[in-house]
Amino acid sequence: MDVTETPIERPQKKQKDFLGGKRGYHTLKSQLVADQNTEEIICVFCGKGRGHDFRVLRFVLCNRREL
Repeated sequence: MDVTETPIERPQKKQKDFLGGKRGYHTLKSQLVADQNTEEIICVFCGKGRGHDFRVLRFVLCNRREL
């Protein structure tokens, strides 16, 4: 699992949702979860910058739909 925060321009509305915690930038989070043994990608998620990385993972796994 790896999460990257990408800086974005300050949104006009709901700025708090995009405010990253570490440096105080407005960000989007991109998360990739892969199986270490098979190198198979399990899921990819992009969302608002606010929130802990593990909370993002929990949200993704709880709302995951099998294809």
